Amino acid sequence: MDCQKKSTQPESNEPSVLIPVGRWLDETRDPAIRIARQGSEYLSLEQLREQVGQLVGFLQPRQETRWALCFEDSGLFLVALLALLHSRKTPVIPGHCLDGPLNEQQQHYDAVLTDLSLNLLSPTVRLLEVLESATPVELLPISPDATLTLFTSGSTGQPKKITKSLAAMDAEARWLVSLFSRQAVFDQVQATVTHQHLYGLTFRLWLPLSLGIPFDTRMKTYQEELAINVTPATLLITSPAFIKRLDVDLDICHCAGLVSAGGVLPWPDAQRVQQWTQCTVTEIYGSTETGVLAWRYRDTENPAWTPFIGVHFESGTEEQPGRVFSPLIEDSSGYPVNDQLIFNDKGQFQICGRLDRTVKIEEKRISLDEVEQRLRALPQVADAAVVLLENPQRARLGAVIILSAEGLAQQATLTPGRFAAGLREMLHGWLEPVAIPKNWRFVNELPINSMGKMSQPLLKELFDHATDKA
Repeated sequence: MDCQKKSTQPESNEPSVLIPVGRWLDETRDPAIRIARQGSEYLSLEQLREQVGQLVGFLQPRQETRWALCFEDSGLFLVALLALLHSRKTPVIPGHCLDGPLNEQQQHYDAVLTDLSLNLLSPTVRLLEVLESATPVELLPISPDATLTLFTSGSTGQPKKITKSLAAMDAEARWLVSLFSRQAVFDQVQATVTHQHLYGLTFRLWLPLSLGIPFDTRMKTYQEELAINVTPATLLITSPAFIKRLDVDLDICHCAGLVSAGGVLPWPDAQRVQQWTQCTVTEIYGSTETGVLAWRYRDTENPAWTPFIGVHFESGTEEQPGRVFSPLIEDSSGYPVNDQLIFNDKGQFQICGRLDRTVKIEEKRISLDEVEQRLRALPQVADAAVVLLENPQRARLGAVIILSAEGLAQQATLTPGRFAAGLREMLHGWLEPVAIPKNWRFVNELPINSMGKMSQPLLKELFDHATDKA
């Protein structure tokens, strides 16, 4: 059954000039245009062209065609991204900059461009070193069928390769401009999210570059740091995890637009951030695989989500998940929806939980299968199961472990806290901090139900009324 009725998204006054990626460096544009804010200074279009030309001159003679981008600074990331596209090479954007997983994924790229100190098996190039000595060259046009590669965590626990066309990225920007142009005119973008994920790439870089407004090259980590950089004409890109930590007793920080994505924002937090910014949150629903799918203004406790024009859903069955279809999804068969969606007669919907083993903690997608795989690879572990533990204050992972002979011997020499801390330390470099279990239980056998399958309720019972982290 088709769940999509006529979209209720209102028409908007979209700007007549929206700049596609192929024209970001166009010679007809004013060279003094501000592209990015770097502290108290700005990167101009002229400077960006020169730096991209320098890197193109370095890249063109090299045989490597697939380059992984691992950057802390978004301005340098942009230079690398555009240089690869103008060199007719493929940008590969991992969702992290961790040595262990990057080495595991090396079959997906030939070399790495970075501004970080990484210990990788593949050839690694520090961008700043190139810019110190390379000579700019003339730029080729970007290929009309150019793509970039991103990765996300699939339900199997293995990083999933996602190919995005630049045409789809430009189309997504048009959708967002159509949505946000109803709110205000913006003069800059500030963000608390990384460009290494599609959300940050789209909202923090692609959107302002398409609009011709500057973005800040530094991701804001602290509220005080954000407050001194936000103006009343700022579009602020953030997440529920950042919003949850806000201190609303600090001075009001006016902004013109406020976006949250990566997870559903609790209503009390939506009210708090509106109080601090004097701006209603616009929440975005989507994924790396699908791009943006729907939006809602968080002006009431639980408003329905409105699909973007052109997006429609088909309901599933008990055996098969539903599917979503969108101009941003190149597969004509659509993409499976792993959230349980309940539709109203206007084609809007509510989200009522996940259908797979990918969970979200602080807006990070965490595959329980991957965490279990990493645990089983430890010499101290014979088997493992992971469960999501939630309370009103936070969500975290709990690990239920069957120890190996080596693990039992080591456990006998340490306190429970030190033994668990040692296991957590071994997972650093393989898992992001929020994916490392905080609570641990050591058992002789894993609980199973009458069907012989792992019992999540029984796993959770092992952590009931527990306050320790061992």
